[in-house]
Amino acid sequence: MGTNQHCTTCPTLIPYLTVSNTKASISLYQKAFGFKWLNEAEMTANGTLDHVEMQYKDILIMFAGEGCFGSTKT
Repeated sequence: MGTNQHCTTCPTLIPYLTVSNTKASISLYQKAFGFKWLNEAEMTANGTLDHVEMQYKDILIMFAGEGCFGSTKT
């Protein structure tokens, strides 16, 4: 098991997803699966999110919106 500042028991391999709408994805993972949003403080002053970390029990997922960090928008 690897370590993470939010999750000390999370696996070393963590999925990093590209989503079309970060705020809608946060809501979906919270309501549908019970994930907790870990990095709320990283929201920019204009309300955008470039990187999201969420945890459910020992599962950690990360995602970013299309176009962030050089990803391509399809």
